[in-house]
Amino acid sequence: MAEVCLTLLDVLNRLRGGTINTRFSPKGKVGGLYIGDPLRLKTIIGDEGGRKGRLGAIQHAVQNGLQTASEALEEQWSSFF
Repeated sequence: MAEVCLTLLDVLNRLRGGTINTRFSPKGKVGGLYIGDPLRLKTIIGDEGGRKGRLGAIQHAVQNGLQTASEALEEQWSSFF
């Protein structure tokens, strides 16, 4: 939501004749986004042998993590409507 607000402020700035150098930029901004459980690389590739096996295990873990996080976010998003 914060990103959307900043984008709208940028659009208003442009409509008023402003440039990218005159757009609003909050001071002291810090950002972070943590979604889902962290992936522990040692756990994921512990038993896999070879480069292809390790890459496949990582890809599978990331895919499962994204699916789980997407389902959780979808559930939270839909609860607002």
